[in-house]
Amino acid sequence: GAAYGFQQTDRFVAAYPATLRARFGLTGAQAALAIDDIHVAEFWVDFLKTTSLTGSQTERYKLIQAEIAAANGEAQTAISLYDDISDGRDRYSRTRAGLDRVELMLEDGRMTPAEAAEQLDRLRYVWRGDDLEFEVLRRLGELQIASGKYRDGLNTLKRAVTNFADSAIAPKVTEGMRTAFRQLYIDGKADDLPAVTAIALFNEFRELAPAGAEGDEMIRRLAERMITVDLLDKAADLLAHQVEFRLQGEVKAEVGTRLAIIRLLDRKPDEALAALEASRVSGMSAELTRERLMVGARAYAETGNKVRALTMIASDRSEDADRLRAEILWRARDWAGAASVLDRLAGKPPAGDELLSEQRARYVLNGAVALALAGDLDKLARVRRSFGAVMEKTALAADFRIIVAADRTARDFDDVLKRIATVDDFDAFMKSYRKRLMQPQTAAAGTAAGTAARTDLPG
Repeated sequence: GAAYGFQQTDRFVAAYPATLRARFGLTGAQAALAIDDIHVAEFWVDFLKTTSLTGSQTERYKLIQAEIAAANGEAQTAISLYDDISDGRDRYSRTRAGLDRVELMLEDGRMTPAEAAEQLDRLRYVWRGDDLEFEVLRRLGELQIASGKYRDGLNTLKRAVTNFADSAIAPKVTEGMRTAFRQLYIDGKADDLPAVTAIALFNEFRELAPAGAEGDEMIRRLAERMITVDLLDKAADLLAHQVEFRLQGEVKAEVGTRLAIIRLLDRKPDEALAALEASRVSGMSAELTRERLMVGARAYAETGNKVRALTMIASDRSEDADRLRAEILWRARDWAGAASVLDRLAGKPPAGDELLSEQRARYVLNGAVALALAGDLDKLARVRRSFGAVMEKTALAADFRIIVAADRTARDFDDVLKRIATVDDFDAFMKSYRKRLMQPQTAAAGTAAGTAARTDLPG
């Protein structure tokens, strides 16, 4: 509308005093450029050639010439004009020229986003208080993000939106911030940042996290990053908030299970049990139910409640459950009970020339140790007869010979017991849980029961 109005007045403006002619011509040209009418803008430039201009008007005149040159594909001419203006005294023209020069240099491949951001950072305080400042801040923030300076970029955009909340494009800028945040924590760009930096950035701009499932996924991924740097309390706080306020149904139970595992990693079994209780829901899948029982059993074992721990997995006859069951009994020094479970895990001796796997050989050796500690020499002798030949073909042959010899007075016997029975299996168990937590949440449900409770017994 303004451009049209200026076109209707050009025949009158020629008769106006020079000061008015200059104002009309400059503003008419700016209006024409705003609607990409280069022909009309050039008319006003020609009109102003015979008009006396002040210093600041001359710089704005050069700015218009530069913008016309840029629109006509004359990049070098435009850049030269922008450079002339950058030394001028008109602050508006300097700012506008600096911004347009950066855009042209980027478009022409003569400048990187990082270099462009550095240029615009020098302009942020040259011109204040209107749409031009907002435009500088918006573009500066975008370029900072594009060059990997996420914190600087988000802070700049936040300042722009805060200071110019009434701008028609402020909502668009806010949406751009949310997109950048999503790229960081959903698309994985934050994976390239140090974990502590990624966590601090999230906490500073957490209001940008989307609502719903996508936001929940973002928080779970961040919790995984926290675990990698042993910020277990922080990770637990994030997931606890989800369990208490954001989630429903089986997803709540899944996240509650992850929270319980983190509490176990942090050696807080009582809080692990509380997390399981807080996330209990109806209709859970069989796999998730089994995993929660395994985690609960482990937590009760850590509190010293052997009976409750064994009760939770009493109906589970899987190898995973037996491994955990044997460990619970071992740590409770129930040697006879541990030996019985280990005997089941070891199975029957292999037939013919078949060799024992490393894992089965460990079951046999640990079972023999448990029998020796229980003083059950009859069963220990049966193990020697059943497995002696095949154990000789394993890396554990020497230790097995010493244990089944049952000479409690031999120094080698005590050495083997010490080496096997004092191994802190908690660390091995927790490493398996830590690995479990590093899996993407979408994959965790399908593999939870198979990985969550895998652990080696002492030795």
